[in-house]
Amino acid sequence: MSIFYNTYLGPRFFEKKHKYKYKKPYSNLRNIVSKEELYDCPICHSKNFMMVGKFSIDAMIDVWVRRINFNPIADVYRHCYLEKRRCMNCGLYFYNYHLPDSEIFYATLEKRIKTGYYPQYREEYGDASQYIDKLKPQSLIEIGSGTGNFIERIRHMVPETVASEYNREAAKICLQKNIKTIPIDIAKIQNKFDIVCAFEVLEHVWDNDTFMQNCVNLLHKKGKIIFSTPDPEGILTINENGWLNLPPHHQFDFSYQTFEFLAQKYGLTIVEYKKSELLYRQYAKYVENITGKPLTTPDITGFLETKKQFSGHSHFVIFEKNNSWVFKDTDKDNCQKYFYILF
Repeated sequence: MSIFYNTYLGPRFFEKKHKYKYKKPYSNLRNIVSKEELYDCPICHSKNFMMVGKFSIDAMIDVWVRRINFNPIADVYRHCYLEKRRCMNCGLYFYNYHLPDSEIFYATLEKRIKTGYYPQYREEYGDASQYIDKLKPQSLIEIGSGTGNFIERIRHMVPETVASEYNREAAKICLQKNIKTIPIDIAKIQNKFDIVCAFEVLEHVWDNDTFMQNCVNLLHKKGKIIFSTPDPEGILTINENGWLNLPPHHQFDFSYQTFEFLAQKYGLTIVEYKKSELLYRQYAKYVENITGKPLTTPDITGFLETKKQFSGHSHFVIFEKNNSWVFKDTDKDNCQKYFYILF
């Protein structure tokens, strides 16, 4: 069995053959009565994939309830197993079921994660800020802006900044910070921007094709898209981030090979790529998952040795729009709205 199975939530649960018990509260997604099963890659539609992990959905529900007293998984998926797969054609990591998310799910995470769901700083914020300072763009939109921490950081560099956010409560905080928001979904935005950015968002978006088309359509000629996502080829290869790195929170993991595929599919060129460095807290979490116990004393030697072999949690890519690509909108009215931009 893959190491993903063994490290999920720590081996102590599996080695002791712990029996999970389905716990209340029941899911808020009660209107879902049928399973949406995947038989091919959602991005390239190849059926050539390999399984790299397997998880009990009952166990996942149990952990969600114990962690934040909330079950985000529809009841119809109980007693099933979630398989993590890697597409051999485009490098995407996806699952055998689509476990849908909801707005109330993200609002609950924001309220109940003790360390805070929307971080004040990410390493990729610094990388993006340096690039923006060098590029001197006139306009920027951030999709999935959370509470606006990145735009607060760079809005003195960019004359026009716009925020969008799925979680309405987080969007209200953006407004309180005097960050401009737009009261329509991104498919209907008529303005063009020099930069479209989304940090740790792409892995949450189920309708990736519509999302990517909308991002490209928002760009001026030679405009840039800046993405960061969890890196499945970094520390996550040995340290699956438990409940927060699985559906319904994360729908996919994007490898560099997937970024190359997206660039080719949507008329983009990769102009910059970077892996984040391994942080000590990520190493400490890995040790806790393996041993079942938190580190009580610093282990600098182990950290430095691990850092030589593995990069950090995320990777960062910048695409440039090619003039040859044309947005093909064959049925715009039927595009499902995944990101709500509020006023």
